[in-house]
Amino acid sequence: MTDFYKMIELKLGILFALMFVVAPSFYAQGDISTVEYYFNTDPGVGNGTVIDVNPDVEVLSQNFTIPTTSLSAGTHRLFVRAVKDDGSVSYQYYQSFTIKPGNATFNNADIDGAEYYFDTDPGLGNGIPISIGPNQLIDENTAIVTSALSEGNYRAFIRVKNSNGFWSYYDRVTFSVVPLADFNLADINAVEYFFDQDPGVGNGNPIAVTATDVLNQNLLIPSTGLSQGTHRLFIRTQNEDGTYSLYGDVTFTVVEAAFLNTFDIISAEYFIDSDPGVGNGTPVNFTPGDPISESFLANTTGLSQGDHYLYVRVQNADGKWSLLDGKFFEVSGTLSTTDVELAEISLYPNPVSDQLQISYKGTIKSKVLYDMTGKKVMQDSSGLEMLDVSALQTGTYILQIITDIGTLSKRIVKH
Repeated sequence: MTDFYKMIELKLGILFALMFVVAPSFYAQGDISTVEYYFNTDPGVGNGTVIDVNPDVEVLSQNFTIPTTSLSAGTHRLFVRAVKDDGSVSYQYYQSFTIKPGNATFNNADIDGAEYYFDTDPGLGNGIPISIGPNQLIDENTAIVTSALSEGNYRAFIRVKNSNGFWSYYDRVTFSVVPLADFNLADINAVEYFFDQDPGVGNGNPIAVTATDVLNQNLLIPSTGLSQGTHRLFIRTQNEDGTYSLYGDVTFTVVEAAFLNTFDIISAEYFIDSDPGVGNGTPVNFTPGDPISESFLANTTGLSQGDHYLYVRVQNADGKWSLLDGKFFEVSGTLSTTDVELAEISLYPNPVSDQLQISYKGTIKSKVLYDMTGKKVMQDSSGLEMLDVSALQTGTYILQIITDIGTLSKRIVKH
């Protein structure tokens, strides 16, 4: 990979196929006629650098080699889009990458060292060493010691060095240090559940179970007394020494029975984090039916770095909308200075009961909190490095932290 920093090879076949699925303006019939790319700044449709592709195909599956020799050292973004015969334009696929200063030649020598560190870079060669054997490629499982870390959120960074003294870029992972719970020291002998509001440990609705060290059981929980609308079900267990677990929870909605499956599903939409209102999400193209099973690619362009939730709902032919279905995902930053500084924001404690502390060396402009239905439940423009969540219901939330350099989204859990 001597010329890694001179060329980028992209395999775009399935990516293009998925992009066309979610581009509402791209549903017109026609084959792909042109593919173009550009770096960093959009020159306008038709003004990018044209890629030689196999013409007149509906789905493009082809490898491209895109030169980067004219780019300066630093972080860049490559954008690729396609145009069909009728002039319809796809969404843009983009990939962030970094050009290393100079003409360093990598992998001419075996990898002979590795190190890791938490949160703050101590400098090349000053991390905690990892023992590895010399090799061109390494594929190792590494145990990283966290016993010296206090409770809270951290990032672990790892990098390698080859025998001519060159260090790689780092790879990273986010994790949390939580108190060691005394789980499974005694058998589980009780289960309780409650809806919406916690009545207190031991005061929920009991479920009969047989004492066991691992509970794997289907439970039938009545909802006949609940009003129509959205609710949350919480379940927790107790073992024989009297210790209760954390709860698990699920959001559901009570509706009239006639609502379900009376008509074909005719439309679908998605949104990310914040609910724009029923019917105002981003439309998803599919073949109407009952049921439907479709894949689509959601557009995440412009999302802040960090944690997010994708929500999907469908509408049937009588105009009724379904419940939300949601999935967690993470938007990773690039190696730019801004993204690295945002990644160093830490929250403690998480899970939190009342006061959430935010550690950031810059200026916090505001904080916005969304619940798991996409509803904004709190906005704080005080600029303080803390957030009082004591009045919130227990559950999972998405916190957007707007700073002087950008926005970071983080998932938090309220006890």
